[in-house]
Amino acid sequence: FRDDIHHKVIEHIVSDMYDNESLQDLEPGSPKRTDIGSNANHTKKFSRRKSISDENELGVTFPKAYSMELAEAERVVEEDIVSKEYEKENSQDLEPGYPKSTDIDSNANVRKRISRRKSISDENELGVTLPKAYSMELAEAEKEEFQNLLPQSAPGASAAVGHNIANSIPLSIFPIQPDKLCICFCGLPGRGKTHISRRLARYLSFFHALPTKVFNVCEYRRTLYTGWKDADWFDPNNSETHNLRNHCHSALLKDMREYLSSHSNAIVIMDGTNATHERRREVFNQMKIARAKLIFVEVTNDSADFLSNQYKNIVKTCPDYAGISHSEAELDYARRVEHYRLHFESLDDTHEVESRWCFFRCDHSRKNFSLHNVHGYLPLKVVNFIMNMRTGIHSFYMTRHGQSEYNQLGRIGGDSGLSEHGLAYAHKLAEYVEEKITKDENGDPIASRLWTSSMKRTKETAQFIKRYKVIIRDEYGDDYEWEQMKPHAWFHLDELFAGACDGMTYEEIAQQFPEEWDRRKTDKLAYRYPRGESYLDVIARLEPMITEIERHSEPVVIVAHQGILRIIYAFYKGLTRSEAPHVSIPLNTIIKLTPTPYDCLEERSLLYHMSAAKDGQDEPPSH
Repeated sequence: FRDDIHHKVIEHIVSDMYDNESLQDLEPGSPKRTDIGSNANHTKKFSRRKSISDENELGVTFPKAYSMELAEAERVVEEDIVSKEYEKENSQDLEPGYPKSTDIDSNANVRKRISRRKSISDENELGVTLPKAYSMELAEAEKEEFQNLLPQSAPGASAAVGHNIANSIPLSIFPIQPDKLCICFCGLPGRGKTHISRRLARYLSFFHALPTKVFNVCEYRRTLYTGWKDADWFDPNNSETHNLRNHCHSALLKDMREYLSSHSNAIVIMDGTNATHERRREVFNQMKIARAKLIFVEVTNDSADFLSNQYKNIVKTCPDYAGISHSEAELDYARRVEHYRLHFESLDDTHEVESRWCFFRCDHSRKNFSLHNVHGYLPLKVVNFIMNMRTGIHSFYMTRHGQSEYNQLGRIGGDSGLSEHGLAYAHKLAEYVEEKITKDENGDPIASRLWTSSMKRTKETAQFIKRYKVIIRDEYGDDYEWEQMKPHAWFHLDELFAGACDGMTYEEIAQQFPEEWDRRKTDKLAYRYPRGESYLDVIARLEPMITEIERHSEPVVIVAHQGILRIIYAFYKGLTRSEAPHVSIPLNTIIKLTPTPYDCLEERSLLYHMSAAKDGQDEPPSH
């Protein structure tokens, strides 16, 4: 009974208080309750009523108007707080130097704003009407929050110009630093400078994605001064032609500087004799202006056999001797070399000026290599490649494995054995190797090598190639025992790995992985199969194989896969990396490649014919 009386007394007191506040202002001059939320006076009223409400442990029933006004007061005050916070954030940075709220997603400051505003929104149980701009920005922020506001770019993506990729790419095939480099060759004519410089340019461009260009002094001379130029034109005592040669040299240096200035990182290779210190000093000064690092490469070779073969090959392919008999051309070329020999000055590490330079001297005939002041990733890659090169011309052979069981079924990848057609090709390949590769025109044995991948179908393709021991005489006249066609299985030569798509047909890939299929069609070079490889990955792992091919003088037979042979073929034939994935490497065909200073000769031989040969690559487009 006592509690009931207390309850009624409180209700009466609250009702009287509400009536009083409704008839007069809390303070003289303050707004009526109809002007709710307009200043601090309302906040006092709201605070007292909320206090009474919070302390109401007896369940007092307030007048309905009182409860409604209390709820409205809470909503309006909350709106006022939120609005002021929004205006404050847009008028100043949250932290010095940080962006305004309009610069959403620009840095970590955004995350603070999103977190606080989202918290206010989540706690908004009173239906507070947020400012329109605030609500729009919060919605945009929540949308962006699930899209990674500050994503990391794929490693190497900034260098992958022209590639549309959604995954990372191997950095080893992209420049590691934006440096400019000049590689200046020097040495007597006929020592292999052009052969080395052109092959080196292909290597740097194809495997390191560096803008690379060879500037050949002879080409400038042929362009500026046409017509036949005999050996006397190169006589250093001929002042008239000496000035003309200097003009060619100056024009070449000017073009080199322009090429370097048009790229943020590039390599220029100067192919010329650069026979004197004075000439090399001019190159140094010009490259200093171009802000390019400079490495000199002196090529020497005094092997009589090498020079005899070199002169013969040069007069056959050099444009200077077009239409001239080979015997006459050889004599003239020998005279030209002697003119240069009279005033040639070798690089000297004791020279007052040249001792400060970076240079590399190589003599492949004596396998003698010396470095002076050479350091850095790229210069040492250059040195390594040149050291492993053979300056003479030699051929190598490559062929796909015979038709496999998966080829018959139209499935890619896998590690299946050969079909009946594949075994038939393996027999034909063994006959070709025995007749065309391991013996010379006189029937004498030629030391030859056999490489396969580590996969079953390539090993089975090479299984019938004869292996036997022969006695071979080396370049020094010594005899040694050689195991002919001893197979060497390389993991580097394994087929491009299709990952989650391995063993599937292209139709199955298109059906089960439609997004992946579309990505592959967009950029076949950079596309990587889920948990698999891309052609760019294959390029990265084939770089050491190119070095291995270069360093061997014996004929090499490579039995591998279409994706692998496409890269090797594209490198030697001067194709771009983007063209490589579309090269045709058919089944049952062996390809002979002979790299020369100016070209790469090619011979294709179809060894086995079968109608409607399935190779698992009948796709739109090829694998």
